[in-house]
Amino acid sequence: MSAFALYFSLSALLLVKGFSLRHHLIGVGADVESFAWMLYWWPWAIGHGINPFVTDLAWNGLGYNLTWATALPTFGLLLAPLTWLGGPVLTTNLVIVLAPACAAFAAFLLLQSVTGRWVPAFLGGWFSAFRRMRWGSRLVISI
Repeated sequence: MSAFALYFSLSALLLVKGFSLRHHLIGVGADVESFAWMLYWWPWAIGHGINPFVTDLAWNGLGYNLTWATALPTFGLLLAPLTWLGGPVLTTNLVIVLAPACAAFAAFLLLQSVTGRWVPAFLGGWFSAFRRMRWGSRLVISI
């Protein structure tokens, strides 16, 4: 089994706790909700010919300049097909599960190129990406 598959399995095991990935966001707070909104906003705004950098659909009609926010335009556009098929909640959850796995795999590749050994590189990748995750913690927002 490849290192990335092991990291992805570990990330899914730590983050997905038996709830629907289409109806519950992994995480707590307004950041996760705004990321889900941003993933949907970019393709929708461009598809409707609206300026994607400024919106009056946020902040109760007052509007918001998205150049001041972590707006995720690249993720929003690259993941637009998945967002249209599965919704912004599923897409956000997929990004949240993939992020630690990708970080661990990048560290693994670096460490393997330096050491030339698989096991120390795998452990270094695991430590660099997963050391702060808590086993059994459940951070979920119901939508």
